[in-house]
Amino acid sequence: MFRLLDDIPPAIRSRMARVAISGTSASCVVVNKANGAITRNPRLYNWDALREIPETGRKAQCLIADYAPAKHVTLSGTSSLMKVVSWHLEEAFHRDEVMLHQADFLSACLIHDTSTAKREQSCFPRVS
Repeated sequence: MFRLLDDIPPAIRSRMARVAISGTSASCVVVNKANGAITRNPRLYNWDALREIPETGRKAQCLIADYAPAKHVTLSGTSSLMKVVSWHLEEAFHRDEVMLHQADFLSACLIHDTSTAKREQSCFPRVS
């Protein structure tokens, strides 16, 4: 993202007042909530827990089914909730990890200096 922004000609960039970020709703990343460092491989909108990790995906789906109505979108192998539950089943989340949708992650990167490891925990978003 920063390379793309840097490629904008200076004459245009100097007139930019705002940046909008749009993306698919189910692309997710797990980050360290203190500094924004990515802690697990991102799972894109089309990553399917039932296809990619069938056994874990089925376990996640059963857990979600205890709370979600029948045929609810969260039961889909590509839902954000399915991604979060399957991540947790693969390896329990650490206290310093949070899941963000890609637009929230990119927005946070624009707002906060993610290259600086020494920051207060309140600087980076806690959740999407």
